[in-house]
Amino acid sequence: MKHSFNLDKSSIRLIVSHDGKKYRKATGLTISPALWNPRAKSLSSQCKDVRVLKELRQIHLRLLEKEPDAVSERDVLSVIEFGLTGNMRTYLGNTPVPTFSEYLPTWVSLGGTSIAQRRLFMHNVERFMGKGIGWNDVDESFFFRFVNEMDSREYAKNYKRREVGQLKTVMEEGRKLKYHNNLLYKDWHIEREVPVSVYLTKSEVDAIWNLDLSVPIQRKARDLFIIGIYTVARFSDYSRVCDDIIHDGYIRFVHKKTSTPVLVPVAPRVREVLDRYGGKAPRISQAAFNTTIKEVCRLAEIDSIVEITKSRGRRHITERLPKWQLVHSHTARKTGATLLRLSGASMREIMLIGGWSNEQTLELYLRMTKEENAKLMRENPFFK
Repeated sequence: MKHSFNLDKSSIRLIVSHDGKKYRKATGLTISPALWNPRAKSLSSQCKDVRVLKELRQIHLRLLEKEPDAVSERDVLSVIEFGLTGNMRTYLGNTPVPTFSEYLPTWVSLGGTSIAQRRLFMHNVERFMGKGIGWNDVDESFFFRFVNEMDSREYAKNYKRREVGQLKTVMEEGRKLKYHNNLLYKDWHIEREVPVSVYLTKSEVDAIWNLDLSVPIQRKARDLFIIGIYTVARFSDYSRVCDDIIHDGYIRFVHKKTSTPVLVPVAPRVREVLDRYGGKAPRISQAAFNTTIKEVCRLAEIDSIVEITKSRGRRHITERLPKWQLVHSHTARKTGATLLRLSGASMREIMLIGGWSNEQTLELYLRMTKEENAKLMRENPFFK
């Protein structure tokens, strides 16, 4: 794709050559013929009018920026218009492609079950950023202003994360539709809020293990929870532990979520539970388990008060709850990882047993207090 500028009387025209065809377009600029040298090869040598030269350089740079996108005739027309105006509109027949703001209502209407969330996102964009937004207007400044508006309203982190995710989705769909080539949005993110969770101490695990439970479903929930703790696994994995996957004193299975193979020693309590149920983990649905394990923990008097702050819609809320109310199927995995760390196991050792791929993810599971961490470090040879 080649382009040049020619004088038509005192007007400057843009001439673009592409695939054997020439496209001529008025630039809207004029110059005295005495200040234009058509024989010169470089733009600065051609044009001796500083003001006009500045404008032509802007057109030239915009054309170079979008030149790689020019494949079809429609693309060429789009690149020419972008070069002359800075607006990235492409031609679909005689209909120009919508801007970011013009495309939003269409995107909302395609939301299906998420249409309410999409409509709220559009409302937030128009309220915070205004209307008439072009695709190239959605830059770093736009992102920071959008997030700052939500910060000023003290919106919850997860809510902000969702809205930024919606923004990125609109930009990605616009890019796939060839409405723009603005890729700045790909690097934007809001950190995920760490979910509210607890772990059980060694004495609390002993307390539920030693409970004399007369209700069968409570015994099943307690025993399955014990398997979860000592396999440091997710519910989908520890609920299928059985003798068939135990060899030479080790449980060998592949994590369903990540397809990660793990090898876990069979703890005495796990062996005892499996023997109670004919070599298989007790069968109970996850919904029934989550309800029943809370009752088991309440019976074990795991009732210390925990203050939690979490997102609810746009806002943060703070509650004080007894610990047993916060126990669920994933608490077993967090408990196993934390108790292993407190017992002196290294991060690497816990990662291998639990199937974590990196320490950053594992750290989200470790629920040690500063006091517990200090006690663990006291046994480190460094402090001896």
